[in-house]
Amino acid sequence: MDGFRVLQADGCGTAFNAPVDIVFAGRTIRGAMNTVRLRIASLPDFLVMKAHALGGRDKPKDAYDICYCLTNYPGGLDVLAAVWKGRSKEKDVERALEIVREKFATVNSFGPGQVVEFLDSSERETQEMQARRAFELVQKFLSLF
Repeated sequence: MDGFRVLQADGCGTAFNAPVDIVFAGRTIRGAMNTVRLRIASLPDFLVMKAHALGGRDKPKDAYDICYCLTNYPGGLDVLAAVWKGRSKEKDVERALEIVREKFATVNSFGPGQVVEFLDSSERETQEMQARRAFELVQKFLSLF
């Protein structure tokens, strides 16, 4: 296609490391039953991509998504850390860890601040608790390395 170019974003190659196939079954708008298979990035790979996004842009949802996934990862932080630890020599994973360490270095760092901004509470005490929770969650994850 004339003028078409592929955009390459840091960390996106990890989407193909261990993709997951999801099957959806249901009715179409016209009422026919149909099954669709969708290949998506695994959650550990999604988190690598989110870390790279957090390092390269100013979107509060990136930091929130990282914390949400850390909170809700099936099997918990230990399982997720084991997956990342097994891949820690990969350039994208290594860089993702550096970014997360930097962005969540303190409770007043960019990462916790982005989570607070995304959640958009007007209460100062709630904002402080949200920042503290985001910081502590990420620090717990990082301590497993």
